[in-house]
Amino acid sequence: MKRIILLLTVLFTVMSVNAQQYYGRVSDPDGYTNIRKGPGLKYPITGRYSSGDYLYYTPVGNGWAKVYS
Repeated sequence: MKRIILLLTVLFTVMSVNAQQYYGRVSDPDGYTNIRKGPGLKYPITGRYSSGDYLYYTPVGNGWAKVYS
């Protein structure tokens, strides 16, 4: 029983760390940042944020993030 509780505690801790959202401001020398359908250049552009815009995001790796408006 103690093993199950420990396993569940570790599992929920890892899930909560991975799901953390951050609040940030776009700062890009081009003046904007493209929003894509997925984490890679092969995905189509679905929108654009201008430098100075604020947004919520969750890092997904390799310099990519999931953005929440």
